[in-house]
Amino acid sequence: MPHDMDPVIEKRSTLKRQRKPETWKRNITKTLNNQEHEHVDSTGKVKAKKVPKSVDCSKCRFKCSEKINDEERLSINDEYWSLIDYSRKKGFLLAS
Repeated sequence: MPHDMDPVIEKRSTLKRQRKPETWKRNITKTLNNQEHEHVDSTGKVKAKKVPKSVDCSKCRFKCSEKINDEERLSINDEYWSLIDYSRKKGFLLAS
């Protein structure tokens, strides 16, 4: 059978729905969880905005509260939670 006589197979364009993982409810809650904002977790509970707790380091041998005041702690917290990607947050912690 000559090469010219081969049957022609047409490719059909499929109409399958494309995945959009960024719009999935589970992934939306994950991204909100990794941010500073108030959000609803997978069980439906409302989680509060992430803020640093006040710490009494008067008896700490490192004297943390003397080295870093509350405004600096808030700015570090805001800077960390403003990072969107998990790998950037990891890099921020390793660089500090």
